Formats: sequence, C-alpha cells, structure tokens
Amino acid sequence: MLGLPGGVVDPGETGEEAAAREAFEEVGIVIDPGRLRYLVSLNNRYPYQGFVWPTIDLFYVGEVQSFDDLKPNPSEVSELLLLPPHEVPLEKFAFDSNAEAVRRLIRETNP
Repeated sequence: MLGLPGGVVDPGETGEEAAAREAFEEVGIVIDPGRLRYLVSLNNRYPYQGFVWPTIDLFYVGEVQSFDDLKPNPSEVSELLLLPPHEVPLEKFAFDSNAEAVRRLIRETNP
C-alpha cells in the first residue's frame, strides 16, 4: 500500500518541524520547515499495538529542488514512487487521509 512520509510529532516540535524530520528520516530529503505550507488536517484511525488510535493527520506542501539525493530508509520504506499528484493511484493508499490530502492538493492546484 502507499503512504506519504509521516509520523508522530515529538514533544516541543511544531507540525512543520515534524513533517520535515519525518521526510528526512524516511526518504532522506531535506526540507526547511519554515518553507512548508499547511494544506489540511484530517481525521484518521491508526492501528498500533493491537489498538486503533484516533489521530489527526497534518499535511503540508513543500518545494523540493531535486530528488537526486533520495535515500529511502529500508526500515521505513520498501519502495519509492514519485508521481505528479494527478497520476497517484488514490485507491492504493493505506490510509484514507493520505488519499484525501492528495485529492485536495489536486483540487487546489487545478481549480
């Protein structure tokens, strides 16, 4: 299944700092947290340790100059798929919130 880079916000972090950190930890991409733009927050249900946790997923958009230095973390990512948003197979996401965030990004960029 597909998933966008993400994870848990650490104590003392902003959403933007967490998003930048998670992107680096998962795929090795460096993003300036101050240059991320909030897209949307969406409810999600995350199964973990035998319990389904209700969560709020925060989504941000950032500009990446190059994907040449991507270094996927094999403990986090089994494969990278880089596509324009309108080509992403939304039905393949593990979480509905990820698919909905991409839908909203598509609507925002192609009104």
